[in-house]
Amino acid sequence: MGVLSLLSLLSLLACADGPVVEDTAPQAAPASAWVELEDRGDVYVPTCRWEPQVAAQVSWYLDDGLQGELVLDDIGCETRVRCLVENRLGGASSPAVSPAETFELVLRARPVQDAWLCEVDCGSEAEGLYRYDWDGHPGPLLWPGERALATCHAQGSAQAWLSLERPESERIEAVELHADLPGERLGFAATSTDLDGDGAMDLLIGAPNHDGDEPWMGAVYLVPGRDLGRREVLLDEPLAVGLGRANYLGWSLAGLADDDGDGLGELLIGAPGQDDRASLAGAVYLVDGDQLDSDLRSLTLWQGEVERLWAGVDVAASEHGLLAGGYGWQDKLGGAWLLNEPGLLPEPTLEGRVPEGYLGLSVAWAGDLDGDGLPEWAAGAPFSDQVFVSGQDGVEVLEGPDDSLYGWDLAGVGDFDGDGLDELLIAAPGSQQAFTSAGRSWGLQAQAVAAPGDVDGDGAPELLVGEPGLDRATLLFVDGTEVHLDGPESFGRGLAGVPDLDGDGLPELLVGAPDDQDEAGRAWLLLGPFPSDRSL
Repeated sequence: MGVLSLLSLLSLLACADGPVVEDTAPQAAPASAWVELEDRGDVYVPTCRWEPQVAAQVSWYLDDGLQGELVLDDIGCETRVRCLVENRLGGASSPAVSPAETFELVLRARPVQDAWLCEVDCGSEAEGLYRYDWDGHPGPLLWPGERALATCHAQGSAQAWLSLERPESERIEAVELHADLPGERLGFAATSTDLDGDGAMDLLIGAPNHDGDEPWMGAVYLVPGRDLGRREVLLDEPLAVGLGRANYLGWSLAGLADDDGDGLGELLIGAPGQDDRASLAGAVYLVDGDQLDSDLRSLTLWQGEVERLWAGVDVAASEHGLLAGGYGWQDKLGGAWLLNEPGLLPEPTLEGRVPEGYLGLSVAWAGDLDGDGLPEWAAGAPFSDQVFVSGQDGVEVLEGPDDSLYGWDLAGVGDFDGDGLDELLIAAPGSQQAFTSAGRSWGLQAQAVAAPGDVDGDGAPELLVGEPGLDRATLLFVDGTEVHLDGPESFGRGLAGVPDLDGDGLPELLVGAPDDQDEAGRAWLLLGPFPSDRSL
């Protein structure tokens, strides 16, 4: 059964804490001051404050003149904002600073679409230019969030912050991504990685039925992180288009963080219909961040040479290696590969054991399931209701309910239940269930699964299940809470967790609806928090 018909069948089914001010005299003032800029459309209204609030009189100056508002056009690379503080701690002068001391910030800002990239320098005493900290490394601020905060540490007595706040009425909860090309099925697959090395995650979205010079060549769209910060993004030219008729490039995608020290991410792309070596043999491409303008044929490539192998029907990537599935191996026993040297695919690393079991329809890095300190990887054989897990001690086979299509999709989700072992999330759409490898189950029409990370900041990972038959994606929490995210037709087919983009310290969700709008397809970047059900 072809992959398209297979899918058709299943579609039926805070600010930093300041020093404590003691009550006993003499009272020491916190050695810090900050300027807050409130966005009011065409102007910013700055306020100069102590942090935390203490008995001090403050005012702010721009180029030595007292200001009440700052027009956006006036913000330049040499804009100087000065904060004059007169210390009035209980009427006594503080030994920490003089009674009136000026703290000077240099605000450098430039527009990035509808957002701002802002950098702060603490004047002549600054240790160096400091940009918004982005998940542990410097990166651009794409849109102000409630907790988006830049900190600049000075060598002297002052420490300064710049805080940009977006009014609650303007808060972005979802970014719509679309290309408006009927039939291309944008959103069938999704992932993220920092391909261009600017510190912000880029979104990658598959459109496997994209028509180029021939039908269904397939395409992958790149949405640079710097282009976000607005409610809608129209996708223009694809990053890559398949090399021939019915290549289905972009059927599967997997992002990989920088692993060679060049600061650029990588992208694994499946093209299961590619027929360079044999009809529908399939291929898998690896794109490095410095190859974004390269021709597909110049990229690292693994190719099937067996007719109807469908290599690349699923792919997965981690620091431990690259995976690909090809369910057509040996009369649909199916196979899965831990990819090594590029070229023609050899015998599978894992081979199915049941005729027409379709092993390799899904592959995933599972994490450390058995506690031996080493990662396992898995491949689903949904038509034999099995998941094969490959580890240091061999291969373990997980069995699901009969006719459940157990293993239709897989995702390694970390330690969900807190027992110290990682877990694998398993879709079983034939029985309308989702399972973990630890035995927990949910009654959901699961066709896609993903590891979104810790979306509520409680230290424990959540689970994400796509239910495109119900036009929704569902977040699962360890306490049993379910949050349903509803969208248009087939919403939930493509899923990915995306590291923090809006500056609140929590990951985002990327969800595709490939059958929406005459199968043009759309995708959405959904921003947390997710305290309750949400509809687009």
